[in-house]
Amino acid sequence: MTKYINLEQPSERREKTIFTHYLNGNVKGGWIKIEGQEFNSVKYEKVIYLGNCIIDGDMFACYKDNAIMILKGLKGSEF
Repeated sequence: MTKYINLEQPSERREKTIFTHYLNGNVKGGWIKIEGQEFNSVKYEKVIYLGNCIIDGDMFACYKDNAIMILKGLKGSEF
């Protein structure tokens, strides 16, 4: 089961967290837009809400199989 961790106090809440981009250091600009359900939050062991960036929006660290991914999107009510 995915463990959700919020490092900030909640403000506006959505029903479900949505990931829109993931960070890839091998591409220009770093961010790759997410298409479909490939990065659905329930696929991760742990999702940590890092906070809201004025440039990139809600930021997350997601853990799975001893790997960490950085994603951005919209925080949901899971937190």
